Amino acid sequence: MKQKLSLALVLLVMTCLFAGGKTRRQQQFEVKDADGNIFVLQKDIQTVFDLLGEPLKKENLWAIYPKAGCGFYKIDYENISFLYYDNDNKIVRIVIENDACKIVDNDITVGSSYEEIINAYGVPERETAYFNENNSRNEMQLLYTTQGTEFSYVVHGDEYYSYIIINIDAETKKCNELFVGWNTPC
Repeated sequence: MKQKLSLALVLLVMTCLFAGGKTRRQQQFEVKDADGNIFVLQKDIQTVFDLLGEPLKKENLWAIYPKAGCGFYKIDYENISFLYYDNDNKIVRIVIENDACKIVDNDITVGSSYEEIINAYGVPERETAYFNENNSRNEMQLLYTTQGTEFSYVVHGDEYYSYIIINIDAETKKCNELFVGWNTPC
């Protein structure tokens, strides 16, 4: 019994070392809307069109780069936006700007408090204070990733992983915008 307990402890310590001490679940990087639709990074953008129909707005953010090898599109719906490259049509970023959409695992959304976010995700890998010129206010940005966990992988020296960027109003200490994304090295 003592050997089994020791082995379990060693495995736990090794898992924490190799995962950078992070506890991550895939559902922490999935988004659900008010209708219960779940959106997952790296899924074909057609799944979004099938569920939500035509977007309110579709824009090629790289249109200013005439020699770009692909388009980088942002499609906007009432409560959520999606970004994807047209060379593979996979969702690489989901933007939540109000509380109609939430993170699947923990219901973190716009309006969630700093404390709720820390309780759900733990200490962020990076916390940055800055002045948001578009909103004319001080904000904090929290970063959480799956880098170095079982949800990341390396191909030809490039690491691929999911991330969440949470913008928080420094005065109210409430989330005002969430980005769930997939790191795709260039």
